[in-house]
Amino acid sequence: MDLALLMAAEQSAERALRAALVDLAAGDQDKAALSLQRSLNLKRTPLAACLARFVAIRQTPLG
Repeated sequence: MDLALLMAAEQSAERALRAALVDLAAGDQDKAALSLQRSLNLKRTPLAACLARFVAIRQTPLG
């Protein structure tokens, strides 16, 4: 069985997660949210899910 497609999807998910971390460090929460969604669509990991919740909470207006 060829697992190349599965491995490519996992690598893409990891790249998107790394991009989200860079975006968060740069203060671009909107771009980070998109990268996190892309990562989660490819592979659901606890770290990506936690970061996505963190970004969503920070984007929620208070009041």
